Amino acid sequence: ICIVHSASDAAVQAELNRLGHPKGDRISNPQPETGMFGSIQCAALWKGWDPDLTHWLLTLGDQPHLRWETLKSLVECAIINPDRICQPALDDRPKHPAFFPKSIFRELGDASEANLKEFLINRAASISLQPASDPGLDFDLDTPSDYQEALRRFAD
Repeated sequence: ICIVHSASDAAVQAELNRLGHPKGDRISNPQPETGMFGSIQCAALWKGWDPDLTHWLLTLGDQPHLRWETLKSLVECAIINPDRICQPALDDRPKHPAFFPKSIFRELGDASEANLKEFLINRAASISLQPASDPGLDFDLDTPSDYQEALRRFAD
């Protein structure tokens, strides 16, 4: 499933077409000015989810370098804490990605908070932090130079 900030983003749509990503598995935000949180809310309200899904991983597109062990630990956290949001913590600070149980993921759709950070702060009692030492948790790919740095730092 792919969340697209705007159905009119021709470049993103063209790339998804090139990759053969099914149009029915694209969730578009009709109000892209609402930003990332608005797109997440569109995903939470989407009717196309498999009803048997129990959890959703919300991960940032600019973190492809996260270690497999980090993601695996979130899955293990969710198995142990099936009704809680599981997040990695680097130096005791919560980071992305976040693993949501169905009940809390669905709450996102109608949330009144301004952003995901506020949503998570308001549900701190429902979060299990998973200690992690992944340096990728503190690194985002926002510019071409960030990409070059990621190639250098995370090559192995």
